[in-house]
Amino acid sequence: MNMMRNLLTALLLFGQLSCNGAEKETHRPDIHPGMCAKEPMAADGIVHLSKIEVYPQYLDEYVKYAMEVGEISLRTEPGVLTMYAVGEKENPCKITILETYASKEAYDKHIASAHFLKYKQGTLHMVKSLELTDQTPLNPANRINNFIEQRNNNVHQNNANMESNTIKLTIEGGKTFTATLEHNSSAKALREQLAKGDITVEMNDYGDMEKVGSLGINLPRNDRQTTTGPGDIILYLGNNLVIYYDTNSWNFTRIGKVNGVGSRKEMLELLGGAGKISVTLSLGEK
Repeated sequence: MNMMRNLLTALLLFGQLSCNGAEKETHRPDIHPGMCAKEPMAADGIVHLSKIEVYPQYLDEYVKYAMEVGEISLRTEPGVLTMYAVGEKENPCKITILETYASKEAYDKHIASAHFLKYKQGTLHMVKSLELTDQTPLNPANRINNFIEQRNNNVHQNNANMESNTIKLTIEGGKTFTATLEHNSSAKALREQLAKGDITVEMNDYGDMEKVGSLGINLPRNDRQTTTGPGDIILYLGNNLVIYYDTNSWNFTRIGKVNGVGSRKEMLELLGGAGKISVTLSLGEK
C-alpha cells in the first residue's frame, strides 16, 4: 500500500490558484496558470486510462466537450490532478486520456459534477467504444503537463505567440521580420484578430516618412501625442496601419516596434524601398 501511495504521489502536480474562482498570480514556470491548489495524493488515489473511439462525424464536437470538461475540472476541482488527452496521428478518432485523482472521494465528486455530467450526456451518442482501466505508473520520477491537450496543435501555437507579444510581418515577395507589440487594448485587439487569421495591408508611402494602409477592421484607440522613429508601428484613426521609417509627431496610437532596426536606411531596406507594398501580419511561428 505504501509503495502504491508513493507511486501515485509522484504524479501530483501542485497548483497555486484558489478553487473558489479567485485566481492568484503564480511565478512558478512549471505550474499551469489555470489550475487551483491541489489536494495531496491519498492512499486510495486513482489513475485511470480511458481509451475512447469517437464516430468520425462527431470528432470536432467531441474534442470541444473534452476540452471544456478538462479545463473546468483542473481549474475548479482540488482533487482532479491530471487530465492529459491525446489522439492517434493515424486515426484521430481514437483518443486516450490519462486521468489522476487524489482519492476515491475526489473521483466520486468529479463524476457527480455538473460539468462532467454535461460532458457525459452530451457525448454519449458520439462514442463508439470506451475502455477504462486502472493504472500504476512505472516511472514515478516523470512529470506530466497537467492540462487537457487538443489534437490540433495550432490552437496552442497561436496562444504561445499571443503570450509572447510578437508578430511576424511578411512583405510581398517573401521578406519577413518581426515586431514586438505594446501592452495596450489596441495591440491586444490586433493579436485577437490575428489569432483568427492573417491580415494583409496594401501600403503606400506618405510624406517621405511612413507607409500607410487600411487594416480593414476597427481597433480600440489609445491616442496620445507621440513622436515616432524608424520601425514604429502606429494605429491611425483606429483602422489604418502605419509603419514609420522616419520621424514624426502626432496624436495617434502606438501599436508596436519592429525588432532590430534603428535607422531610416535599415527600415527602408526591410520595406523594400519606396513605393507601394503588400504587408501580411501574422502570429508567425513559435
